[in-house]
Formats: sequence, C-alpha cells, structure tokens
Amino acid sequence: DIDMEATTALYRGKQGKKRAQKYPIDAEGKRTLGKLLTGAFRPISRLFKARIVPSPLWPFCEGMEAAEQEEETKEHCFWRCPRWGKFERNTQRR
Repeated sequence: DIDMEATTALYRGKQGKKRAQKYPIDAEGKRTLGKLLTGAFRPISRLFKARIVPSPLWPFCEGMEAAEQEEETKEHCFWRCPRWGKFERNTQRR
C-alpha cells in the first residue's frame, strides 16, 4: 500500500529538509509521482494492448537475460525489476 500522506507531502515538496536531501525529486520524478497519485500512470503493458508500442516489455530490462524480462506493470516497475533493485532495498513496504 502507498502512504498517501507521505507521498503527497513529497509531491508538494513538504517532506522536510532532511528527507528532501535524502530523497531528492527532480521535475521528471515529480511528473511521474503526479501520475501515480492521480491514477494516470500508463505502463507499457497498457500501451501495448492499445497497439501504441510494439512490445509490452519494460524497456529498462533490455539487454537482460530473457528469463528476467517481464511485462511492464506498475508492480514490476516499482518492486520487481532487477534493474532497479538497489532502489527497492532503500524502501520498505509497511
């Protein structure tokens, strides 16, 4: 589950100075966070079903072993992608 209070504070830039230094967010990150908060995030798996992109695979998995590649879903992007594992270790599901 997402901590909406903390996520909204991050989006609004009201997470406090210490956290802002530890977890900086740039303009692109803020746009992505806004999409997540509003439900407007469109994973490639949805774009593939709409025939907008040629493959449902998460582009950051390119060059990885075929067995590691997965469809880009919200869960894959943020929790299971081996490419982003180092970031996952810095977060905790609570």
